[in-house]
Amino acid sequence: MSKNDVEYPIILDLKKTVRITSGIHHSQTIVYHCKEVQVVKSNGSKYSKLVSSDGEVAILYSPGYGTGWSTEVNSKISLEDREQLVKDSRLVQFVLSPNFKNNFSIGSHNPSDYIKQYITLLLNDWSKDDIPTFLGLYKLRVELIPEGTKFRINEYDGSESIEIYNPNNYYTA
Repeated sequence: MSKNDVEYPIILDLKKTVRITSGIHHSQTIVYHCKEVQVVKSNGSKYSKLVSSDGEVAILYSPGYGTGWSTEVNSKISLEDREQLVKDSRLVQFVLSPNFKNNFSIGSHNPSDYIKQYITLLLNDWSKDDIPTFLGLYKLRVELIPEGTKFRINEYDGSESIEIYNPNNYYTA
């Protein structure tokens, strides 16, 4: 048993598309060793985020047009609650599990009642009106970004993307 297996007991298998040469892309599965790190929100409630042995945090987002995940929620939801939607370790692990992938009807973007009940249970301290729409779930992807990196989830026509803050690429008034 390696040191990673003990300190980072959660294994994430993520498919990544890598550019090999000009115009040629290849998909490969990359294995990340992760651990849960507790996050305490200002209201005292807690959740955990997944941090890899390389110091990267697992982030959920919903690319592709249609409906977003964290961007398609009740406008009264705090930034802190939206942040939980993109970093909660239980949601990340569920999205990567066979249970998640197998609970969509073939050819359908509608999640089963099982998925809806599971996510509602995870967010049990949220009001019913604040639970996000389930329409963007089928597109959810996981991306790892360095811990401490400032980022935001952008949305255009339901397609979410992760924007990393880089002061060198921004204008200053």
